[in-house]
Amino acid sequence: MTLGERIKKVRKELNLTQQQFADKIVMKRNSVALMETGKNNPSNQTLFAICRTFRVNEEWLRGGIGEMFLKTDGNILSELAEEFNLSDKQKAVISAFLKLTDEQKDAIIEAISAVAAEMEQLDAEKQTPKAPPPAQEEKKPEGITEEEWRWIQQRREAKEGQNAVAS
Repeated sequence: MTLGERIKKVRKELNLTQQQFADKIVMKRNSVALMETGKNNPSNQTLFAICRTFRVNEEWLRGGIGEMFLKTDGNILSELAEEFNLSDKQKAVISAFLKLTDEQKDAIIEAISAVAAEMEQLDAEKQTPKAPPPAQEEKKPEGITEEEWRWIQQRREAKEGQNAVAS
């Protein structure tokens, strides 16, 4: 199949007249007719216009390689949904996101990033060992003199120091 025949096939596949096709790529009808019959070779600019306007695969248009049309967002999304086993709700969320303006997408990404950062901080706090609460000063039992109480406390501190060294 020639380049002209492929151009004609695209037009026919889209159910467009030569005039409608020409109008969409800003050409004259007779220029389209001349391209389709092979009497005129399209410029690179014209080929790019056809590909961009009608989502035609450039490799197919120039050499007949691959599929005629590029995949649409809907086809791509369906393939992703199948590959990643997405539910209908998950697919709808992605589809809705893709339809947002850049500013709206950025706002959502910013909000999600803030939530993620907050969650990371909470996880870090959970993994960081907390310092034991400060020891409350034990009251001196009744019936013991101050001097005896100090001696008991010194013995306990010495014993705790030995335990700490041993471990």
